[in-house]
Amino acid sequence: MNVPQLLPASVDSFLSPLVEEVMKERVPEGFVRRQRVESMYGNELERVVRALKARPTVSAARILLHGRGQMGKTNSKVAYHQPLPQLHPTPGQSTHLLPSLLSQLDHLPVFSLAPERIFSGPASPEELISSAMRSALRAAGQGSPALLLVPNIDVLADILPPQGWRMLHSALETLVGPTAVLVLASASRHYADLARGEVGELFPPETTYEMQPPAAEQRRAYFAQVLHRAEEKPFYFDRK
Repeated sequence: MNVPQLLPASVDSFLSPLVEEVMKERVPEGFVRRQRVESMYGNELERVVRALKARPTVSAARILLHGRGQMGKTNSKVAYHQPLPQLHPTPGQSTHLLPSLLSQLDHLPVFSLAPERIFSGPASPEELISSAMRSALRAAGQGSPALLLVPNIDVLADILPPQGWRMLHSALETLVGPTAVLVLASASRHYADLARGEVGELFPPETTYEMQPPAAEQRRAYFAQVLHRAEEKPFYFDRK
């Protein structure tokens, strides 16, 4: 997954409130703060005694980022497992908001199920899905909450072989209760297009977050900054 390294200030000012809102309203506190015995207790004796007891449990959670670009239209007849995925304009939930959230959760072990990773080979998609799930559960079982990243999950539903999608769907269904795995997913479509399908089964409405397109003022600020940089005069070295 490509993570934008440098964002114009206008883009960052647009994303920052969204990131703050998702972190505050959607991400459970147990995933926000690093859970370590040495930071939970005061002196050395208390750490040793409390370390022998069960650590505070963190329940599994899931978030689906979705949205529709300004030219997008609702299509309730989208079929899964089509040979080629449909392209949908988006406000950037997978390309900008998801990486920005990931940077806020970089203290967690991250296991990615991005389409480009699943199909990178030489292992089959089913083997890579199984490996990522086992690794996430193993990390969570060692007392540290884990992050399972699923960008463009609706695209995976379109392009995975039926058995691969069934495996992924079943595996995500099992992440409930005190599993300590946060599933952070995004969709290339609006939730209204997915609510009645298998993606909607995995993510009920209360687990979703809609990213709205930037307002006209924010778009003007972005392009004004881009054009301002383009109009800057190049630096000339003094050859004398």
